[in-house]
Amino acid sequence: MRIMKRIIIISLLLFVTIFSKPSSAQEIIHTEWDGNLLTITYSPTKGVVSCTVYNSEGAGIGGSASMSVGGVAVVRVEVPGAYAGKQLRIECSSPTSGY
Repeated sequence: MRIMKRIIIISLLLFVTIFSKPSSAQEIIHTEWDGNLLTITYSPTKGVVSCTVYNSEGAGIGGSASMSVGGVAVVRVEVPGAYAGKQLRIECSSPTSGY
């Protein structure tokens, strides 16, 4: 009986691994500054992507949204000039990550 339980468990694990769709983590791939305009590339994703930029105190200083094309979204966020070119915290989300 124990052997039968092990065979069933192993079979279920193999079934799940073979027929499940692999998922990949969504992440910010690239950021680039052009004056006070921050361009964020986010992938892989689908639908609308929303990004928020935070200062060092954790306050939101800018945000924007964009539609993805081909699994990639390019979101452009305008921030106050005092923050241009600085290291800021960025958070993005899309429908597949709980937007």
